[in-house]
Amino acid sequence: MNINVLKKGGSTEPFYKDKITRVITAAGLNPQESGTLSETINQWAQSQQDPIPTNQIRNKVLEELQKINPHVADVFIWYEKSKETASDTGPKDLNP
Repeated sequence: MNINVLKKGGSTEPFYKDKITRVITAAGLNPQESGTLSETINQWAQSQQDPIPTNQIRNKVLEELQKINPHVADVFIWYEKSKETASDTGPKDLNP
């Protein structure tokens, strides 16, 4: 079943669990745990109404990360906030 993601601006795109894997691995989760968590999110996404808003996906990823590794969850939160800040005001230097 193909699931679509509803982006903040109203556009949609296909759901790719590889994007979840990439982001949570970059946040510090080991590749094996990242793959397992991505599959958990993929299964959850299959049970949701299409399209799924990005904020619901982020919230689910965060909920699952907090169960596995709270430190990585904190890095994920920081990353998401830095993306929002950059998109709201344009490119930013994150090292003041």
